[in-house]
Amino acid sequence: MVQRSTVEHLVRVYELAEKNIREGCRLISESEKALSAAFMIGEARGIDFRDEQTRSRLNFEDPTDGIQYLRKQIWRVLVERLEVRRMMSLAKAKELSEWLDKESGDEDVTTENVLGFFRYYVENLGTMLEEQVGEVYEMLRPRHDRFKTNSQYEIGSRVVLSYWIEKPYKGFKDIKPNYRFSPNYYALDNVFSSLDGRGSISKDYRSELETAVGKSPEGETTYFEYRACLNGNLHLRFKRLDLVKKFNAIAGGKRLRKGADDAAA
Repeated sequence: MVQRSTVEHLVRVYELAEKNIREGCRLISESEKALSAAFMIGEARGIDFRDEQTRSRLNFEDPTDGIQYLRKQIWRVLVERLEVRRMMSLAKAKELSEWLDKESGDEDVTTENVLGFFRYYVENLGTMLEEQVGEVYEMLRPRHDRFKTNSQYEIGSRVVLSYWIEKPYKGFKDIKPNYRFSPNYYALDNVFSSLDGRGSISKDYRSELETAVGKSPEGETTYFEYRACLNGNLHLRFKRLDLVKKFNAIAGGKRLRKGADDAAA
């Protein structure tokens, strides 16, 4: 659990910074007005303080927009520092991103708000893990039998994952993970780590599997052997079939196969 003392320190630093920014803007606004009153004649535009090259200017008289933008930056950093995304399903992570983009600027940065924000995700960790298992199951289970190594009904010992590798530019042969699929890599590692009883929260910005693929096109990690291909496919072999069995049971692969068999009958 995140330490309250750490959160309280971060909030104190932010609150003092916001207070100083507001006071600084007030002083600049008053200075602009004083200069305009003393130097300008008639209806000419007033004297103001701005960047000469970009001509951009903050509304120092009312810095609300600037403060909201500042809060958005702070909430983004807090989300990363508290490792909230690493608990979340892809759907919940998308919801969080939308909140950060659109609404977080309206949320005061207080100790109560930060701790409450984090507590909500901790209390719902079990539910989010179930959602993550379901999402990973859908990632690994194809909608057709295009790849012989993939099953539509439950996960076997091997899978082929399309687009998880970035196709190299013409003339280059470097194979790298497709970083648009970083959340998928994370979810896959988190789920198998959790099934192994080691927790579902990775401690790095990239998952073990994505990091390994970025270093070498072929190798192995704690739970997978992999081979990255120039056509954009990632071939995976699961090293722990006991975890695959647990994964299928939780994700409902056997029930899906039974339903398909009943429909066929």
